[in-house]
Amino acid sequence: KSDNLQVVEGIGPKINKVLSKRGIVTWKQLSNTPIEKLQKILLKAGPSFKMQNPANWPKQATLAANGEWDKLIQLQKDLDVTDGGNNDHGASKFEKMILKNKKK
Repeated sequence: KSDNLQVVEGIGPKINKVLSKRGIVTWKQLSNTPIEKLQKILLKAGPSFKMQNPANWPKQATLAANGEWDKLIQLQKDLDVTDGGNNDHGASKFEKMILKNKKK
């Protein structure tokens, strides 16, 4: 069984593939992976991944694994504010994914 790790802010298709190759395919696995290990995985994946900051990935994954979607949305909105506000219309990454799927 695998989960969509891309609901985590900071994880896109390429990082999802990198994590999958290392056996991290569920929110629970991601939530239990130490940040230091995630950083090493990204470093080994190549120079284009070393700029990524996985510091909040385990916390986001814990919320997703526990079905705490409201808390995940709020955390992602808070992260967007602290990361420079690239968020359009105040939606979290998770909310954007839901809206995109509804349009299909």
